[in-house]
Amino acid sequence: DERWLRLIDEANMMGIPMMTIAGGGEPFVRAKLVQQLCVKIKSYGMEGFIQTNGTLISDEAVEALVECKWDHVTISVDAPTAAVNDTIRDKGVFDKTVKTFERFKEIKRKHGSKFPETAIHMTVTALNFGFLREMVDFCLDHGVEMISASPLLESGLENTEYIMNEEQRRALPDKVHEVIR
Repeated sequence: DERWLRLIDEANMMGIPMMTIAGGGEPFVRAKLVQQLCVKIKSYGMEGFIQTNGTLISDEAVEALVECKWDHVTISVDAPTAAVNDTIRDKGVFDKTVKTFERFKEIKRKHGSKFPETAIHMTVTALNFGFLREMVDFCLDHGVEMISASPLLESGLENTEYIMNEEQRRALPDKVHEVIR
């Protein structure tokens, strides 16, 4: 933990303007350390991003992120319903992420803060291809300011129900532009 915290000091001394906490697993498995990192990053005036699955963020962590004016929290959500999302992610994940978004909305309101900006990242598969428009509605309903989507990287998933068929692949760019409009 001490080394991670010193890395933030070193980044500040080097003039690094932005830090991202993402990749390699769920950051909030180490919730106390992540909260300390976020507070330290913001104390140096750096812009902060974090990518999470949203299932392990406690009320204390949400409070800390709002209070330190953390910039961006992106949570992975793959569908606007538990039935589809949990088929892709795991049973019970959808309800946990919805509660996390609601906590952010509530605590931001309590503090009169617009920080952190909340976002969803959706991995588009054959299972959720038809839900892009509904994902926008989900974001609007839950105070989520941004949504990003990327197609599934298929390596190792051949012959599974997740792979989009050729018709879906061809239609995806038009579908995304339609949703944006």
